[in-house]
Formats: sequence, C-alpha cells, structure tokens
Amino acid sequence: MGSDANRIEIANAAKLAGIAGDSIFLRKLGITSDLEIGSVRALDFNGLMTFVAGPSNLNGLTTTANNGNITLTTQGGDLTITQGVTAHGSGYVDIRTANTGNLGDIAINNGATISSTSGTIQVIAGNTVTTDSANSTITEISTSGQVLLEAGLRIGTDGHRVELGSVSLLAARTLGNGAGSHLWLRKLGPGSDLEIGSATVQNSGSVLDNAVSATGQTILANGVATALKGLSTTAN
Repeated sequence: MGSDANRIEIANAAKLAGIAGDSIFLRKLGITSDLEIGSVRALDFNGLMTFVAGPSNLNGLTTTANNGNITLTTQGGDLTITQGVTAHGSGYVDIRTANTGNLGDIAINNGATISSTSGTIQVIAGNTVTTDSANSTITEISTSGQVLLEAGLRIGTDGHRVELGSVSLLAARTLGNGAGSHLWLRKLGPGSDLEIGSATVQNSGSVLDNAVSATGQTILANGVATALKGLSTTAN
C-alpha cells in the first residue's frame, strides 16, 4: 500500500484503519486536524445507489505477510492510537508526527499496542508520547526487537508510563522544547532482559514530517542520524 516515495496521502479524515499483505506507507496532510488510528466499519455498494453495512470493522493498521513494514507520518496535528498497529514478522513500525499545528502529540490509548514480532518499533513525536492506561500489565509497545523513541517534550508520566513488552534493546530521549521534559518508561515481564543501547534508525534517509534529531547521543552518517544511543533528557 503506497511506497516510501509515493505514500497514500490522506486529508480531512478523522479516523483511519488499514490492512495489507505487504508494507504500508501513509501520510496525513494538514497541520491543524487530528487523526485517530481506530476502528472503521466497511461499507459495501449494493448496486442500487445505496450503501449497505460491510462484513466487519477494520481495526488499526496491520500487515499480514512478507515482513511488511508500517510507516505513518503526519504533516501536523495530533495522533491518537486506539486500536493496534501491528507489523508482520520482522517488519518495522515507523510513526512520526511533526511539531506543527496541534504540536504533534502521540497518544497510545484504549489499551492499544504498537507491535511487531521482531522488527523495530520507532516513534518520533513532535511533542509528547503518552498513554491513558495507568501503570499495569498493558503494553503500549511490544517486540522482541529494538525500540527507538524520541519526543519533543515528554514520554509518559509517572502514573501512566509507556510500558514495553519483550523488548530486547531500548533507546529513548526527549528534546526539551518546554518545561517537564521527562522520560517515564517501564519494562513488563520477568522472563526477558532489556539492554539500554544503540538503536538503529529506521528509514533514516527520510526526513518527511520529522526525523531523529542529528544532535546529542546519535551516530551520524553524512549529517543524518542513523542510530540513537541510550536514554537522555535534553533539558528541564
């Protein structure tokens, strides 16, 4: 569905869901409207100039085969995830919001999980990454691979930490564009270990809508961040 250079671009949509057997490349246009990744009911056309209810809801974003990646960027506005975003196999998830219009907050709500079996989960927020789930056993991010998180202001809060399941390696930071630039993260599960290390940036050649900042604890190639190292807060 789409390609890196030819993304399916969406304007004025309040809610989005999609499924594909291969990779998904999407982009939301507009700087003030917000987007929800949620549940959308399909409609079938019955040939009589009317629409009838389709077979079922489509929930979240999913790739079902071929280690399909999921890429979603927003030109501006906030992003709320209320249904799962799931990449097949070793496929990665790359979600980015620009710090434009409604700032680019990313909220992982309603018990939703961003996941891959073993691929990298990369979330780059113009402002904050938050969840409405209190600290519990609900994972916001799950993969046996790497997790890379970067936010302009804050990731999680003390009572609503971004909780990670089965993650092998983590790198995360905030860039401190305001007061309260904190990291609140939690690893779930007693049966797996976690390394704080160097996470490889996915699709580092693309700077559309946002990118890992080429400053601080990064590895650079031709001025572009190709890896983020460790945990850090820049200010406050």
